[in-house]
Amino acid sequence: MPTLEEEKGVEDFARNVREYGQPFLYNLLAAISVWLIGVLVFMPLAYSINWRTGVICSLVVFSAFSLFILRFIPSFKRIIDSFSVFPARKFCLKGVSPRDSINFFRYIFYAIFSIIIYGLYSPFLSSFHPSINGVALAGVVLWLLFLLYRIISILSVCFLNWLK
Repeated sequence: MPTLEEEKGVEDFARNVREYGQPFLYNLLAAISVWLIGVLVFMPLAYSINWRTGVICSLVVFSAFSLFILRFIPSFKRIIDSFSVFPARKFCLKGVSPRDSINFFRYIFYAIFSIIIYGLYSPFLSSFHPSINGVALAGVVLWLLFLLYRIISILSVCFLNWLK
């Protein structure tokens, strides 16, 4: 039988999906469409003309893609924050509080999302200059290390309880 906290988590997720689901899907589909058409069609065509046209086309597609991603992130964050209750409940870490278990899965989802976003931005960044792509990769790696530190701090409680 679900506890009161679990029922609250399900209600919170349902409320967030009702409230943020439509803008989330709209901006996600628009960003994917812009990325697919821009990276697979317009950028190769523009670079076949000359490199200046390619950079201008990359900048236009990059701007449109970034606009949809920036509109997508707040609703995505709320949905992921409320969705983290489900894997935390299903794969509960022994010896860890429910709040830490939810945070563990939230950080895992943030790390996966960061890697996906970097992979989607990589064609744009490398078309401007390879070093810009490297700077972005360094930023993503630092963010992942920060998340890894938070994940390890949660798992250390499990490990210490296992040693007892």
